[in-house]
Amino acid sequence: MSIYDKINYITEPGGDSGHAITVYALTTCGFCRRAIAFLQEKNVAFKYVYIDELPPDTKAELKTELRDRYMRNLVFPFLVVDDKESATGFVQEKWKELLSLDGK
Repeated sequence: MSIYDKINYITEPGGDSGHAITVYALTTCGFCRRAIAFLQEKNVAFKYVYIDELPPDTKAELKTELRDRYMRNLVFPFLVVDDKESATGFVQEKWKELLSLDGK
């Protein structure tokens, strides 16, 4: 079983952006809240999880997996697009570009 199978993601049903979007966030992070609100405002489908609400062993395994798979330091929010690309932090212009949301 993969680490991703152990996580109960929250699904936002919005419209099809042409991308599989996953956000890893913290409940205490203002940038995370803004990033999630941004995606909701753009009406795109995505899933997210607050990793600080995960059991300690799952959280540790997930952090290691994200760091190793995407070769990035963990900075939140952590955006994963199509299980291939990632971005850390919330810079609206960067997210718009990565998600092809320029026209939205």
